[in-house]
Amino acid sequence: MEKIRRKLVGMILLGIMLFVMVGCGTEEGTATNKVAKFRDYIEMQNGEEFFETTEVDEDTYWTVKEARGIVNKLKDNKDENQEIMSVLSAQAQHYDAGGKQNKEYDLYDDVTAIGPVYVAEEDGEIVLRVRPHDVTIVTEPGATVTFLEEEHEADENGEIEIGKLGPGHYEVEATVEKDGETLEMSDTVFLFEYEDFSPNIVLEFNDKE
Repeated sequence: MEKIRRKLVGMILLGIMLFVMVGCGTEEGTATNKVAKFRDYIEMQNGEEFFETTEVDEDTYWTVKEARGIVNKLKDNKDENQEIMSVLSAQAQHYDAGGKQNKEYDLYDDVTAIGPVYVAEEDGEIVLRVRPHDVTIVTEPGATVTFLEEEHEADENGEIEIGKLGPGHYEVEATVEKDGETLEMSDTVFLFEYEDFSPNIVLEFNDKE
């Protein structure tokens, strides 16, 4: 249901994207220019430049590997591409129009507070940022989880607090001793949230037949 709702929001915001891209120009330093560059990174699958030109909080894990994964994913997924570009374009309009809210189109109290990649203003300069995702792994109590080449043990509630990660693909492996058997699992998750930036990665083990 959440994904469907976001898709509807993306479709509504598509009109804003077209207005911004065509009508406002792409002067250097404008929010529209930052969004246009991100669009180019996707089209050219240039994860390296996306990584180098995007801001991220110092306490957030995010590398060029995740940046490459994002532009490749968006290049291959038309719906996801349209959705993030629509959100970014709404944010660009917010800044390039002097920060005044457009009541006809604003669907959030603060349009800049949504999106895994977003437009921000810092010290009078417009920048493109990636959003920290404060991640918790939820699995079987006592399970051993390998994440970012580090081993973690789930607590009595089956939880492991990983901390802040940037959007992108992440690989995870886990093992647990259950009923005298060792169960194993592995998965690749794609973190790319639009509103809730404290996601849970749920790891479920399948019993051996």
